[in-house]
Amino acid sequence: MEEKMAKKRASQAEDPLKTPIVRPSGLVVAIVAYGYREDPMAQEAVWNAAEEWLNREKAKKILMLLERFRIPLKEPDCWLALSMRLAEEHYPGLRVVDYPPRTRGRPKGTGKIDRYELYMDVEIILRTQKDADIAKACRFLAKDRKSRWRGHPAESLEARYYEQLREFETRVPNSPMISFLRRAAARICKNS
Repeated sequence: MEEKMAKKRASQAEDPLKTPIVRPSGLVVAIVAYGYREDPMAQEAVWNAAEEWLNREKAKKILMLLERFRIPLKEPDCWLALSMRLAEEHYPGLRVVDYPPRTRGRPKGTGKIDRYELYMDVEIILRTQKDADIAKACRFLAKDRKSRWRGHPAESLEARYYEQLREFETRVPNSPMISFLRRAAARICKNS
């Protein structure tokens, strides 16, 4: 336990961003200001200097944050970039992830059938065979010796196919990211 505390103190001592700024003691400032008791403006200047020192220390640490996040100070939007990075650090809703966080319960589609793979296999059959429809494609996959879907009931495969299709229809068109990408592509096409 003591070793952990010692390591924590050592890491804080090494990283100035982890150590807090210690306010100048009110007593020390009062004693210095007392030395100028004949001049009220000088006393006020001492108190203001103590506040200014705090602000300078904060500014130094802000510049250290810019450096830590590799945001150049010369960048026009460096303060916006810094605020975004700090927000990402503190609020999970601003983080960018490859997959949405897991929800409660068993994950959707964790059964034996990978709905996306099934969807792709059915689409291949629909595009390559002339008179194929979804039901026929699922029956073919359920009976084909080389198919990974062999042995699954064709009705079950068809139901999983439609589940995946509904997921595509609800998730993809309503996604703000897809809308943003489509608008960006439209602007590029319009400009070229």
